[in-house]
Amino acid sequence: MALDHSSEIKQIIDYLNERTQSHFSPKTAETRKSINARLKEGYTVDDFKKVIDAKVKDWGDNPEMREYLRPQTLFRPSNFESYLNEANRPRARDKKNPFNGFDQNEYDYAALEAQLISN
Repeated sequence: MALDHSSEIKQIIDYLNERTQSHFSPKTAETRKSINARLKEGYTVDDFKKVIDAKVKDWGDNPEMREYLRPQTLFRPSNFESYLNEANRPRARDKKNPFNGFDQNEYDYAALEAQLISN
């Protein structure tokens, strides 16, 4: 008897839709087939989320690549494992920019200015 991964598939597609502002269906046969195959290989819902997050980060701001943020690209057997490995690999820092990788602080400049003037 085959396992029913319907709830996992829905979670994965809902997450993809949320991250990409898309409307993919968790009921599409090809989508179900590719996600089921990856789940049977032992990948987890969290693995799918890592792949989605990594590719949204890589492609989300590029109009030419954004179209590939879709189930048939992300979850294809020839892509999924390499995308997951990319997601798990620490990102190399840009050697040209020594501040790459640092979070920029958000400041209330009016409050800072007022504090500087009052001192």
